[in-house]
Formats: sequence, structure tokens, C-alpha cells
Amino acid sequence: MRSLNSTIRGGDNRLSYRVARRSAYNRDAELASVVSNMASEPGTTAAQRDIAFRLLCLNHTFTSYISALGAHREQLTHPAILRLLDDAVCYVDDALHHQPADEERIQLTLADLSRRIKHLEPRPDSKEPLVLQQVGLLISLLPEMCHLQQQVVQ
Repeated sequence: MRSLNSTIRGGDNRLSYRVARRSAYNRDAELASVVSNMASEPGTTAAQRDIAFRLLCLNHTFTSYISALGAHREQLTHPAILRLLDDAVCYVDDALHHQPADEERIQLTLADLSRRIKHLEPRPDSKEPLVLQQVGLLISLLPEMCHLQQQVVQ
């Protein structure tokens, strides 16, 4: 998390950033391969393939939103936006790894993040509006991603 945090605070092309970025794309490609292999496996239902394909599409979109944040990073100084970004990293991780019993808490947390995004006033002459937009888009994907992820596990 520390390397992501330093990346959010300004352009950073250190090895740890490049490795994390490459790892994200490698994992996305692995997921695509698994979904592709599911299509030829006997016993896989059409519903399972549809769920896996939708999860793959959402994962591609999710990765694209993160890439947009990485492509347009610059030094941010707005304290409320920096706090929101730190919280978003933790909450996204929590949402993607939560147990079904935590569903209500996760939904409330994501709703709180969305509310905070809407109430922030970014400087229009900075990358702050873009950052808030991308984080908002990431947050909006999480409920469906979590739901599909649980369906795949079952």
C-alpha cells in the first residue's frame, strides 16, 4: 500500500510501481485465460460462463480506471482528496476480500465514499476532478464485482 500511496501523491516510476502495474495486467490476462478455458470445459453451465465473462469485463474496466489514475498522476495536495484516496485503497481492498456476512458494512462504506466524492470541491485547474471521477467509477463497479465474485466462488 505504501508504494500506491506514494504514487498517488505524484508521478513515480520506481521499480515497485512498475512491478505492481505489470502484475495487475498479468493477473487480468490470467483471468481472461481462465474464462476462455471455462468455455471448453465440460460441466460448465451457460450461466457460469456468463457470470465469469461479466466478471472479466468488469475486471478489465476496473483495471482501465486504475490505469487512468496512473497515467494522469501528479502531485496532489488537497488534504481531503488525499484522505479519500487513502480510504479508497483500503475500502476497495476490503470490498474485494470480504466475507458474505460483511456485505451490509461494505455497501455502507462504499456509499460513504461516493457521498464524500460528491461533496469534495476539486480545483478545476488540477488533476483533482479526474482523480475523483476515476475513484467514483471504481467505487461504482465494486458492488457488482463483489456479487459476481461470490457467485463464482460458490
